[in-house]
Amino acid sequence: MPAVWFAIAACEQPTGYGTQWTAYSSGYEGAFGFAHSSWRGFKLPGYPSSANQASAWQQYQVALAIYHRYGFSGWGC
Repeated sequence: MPAVWFAIAACEQPTGYGTQWTAYSSGYEGAFGFAHSSWRGFKLPGYPSSANQASAWQQYQVALAIYHRYGFSGWGC
């Protein structure tokens, strides 16, 4: 995974303690801070229902799909 994606994941983390692939809150989930609706809309068949249950690779694949549609504007960082 390119370094820019690790930087986005670190920036999206609410705790400041590094990348937490299992992060989950009332609005966002996973290391990349996916909105719940974004995860549901972009996850591939067979992926877990929540990003925080997905592997780093699965989260990265969904992040790439969002990036290909919206560029980096899909993230607040």
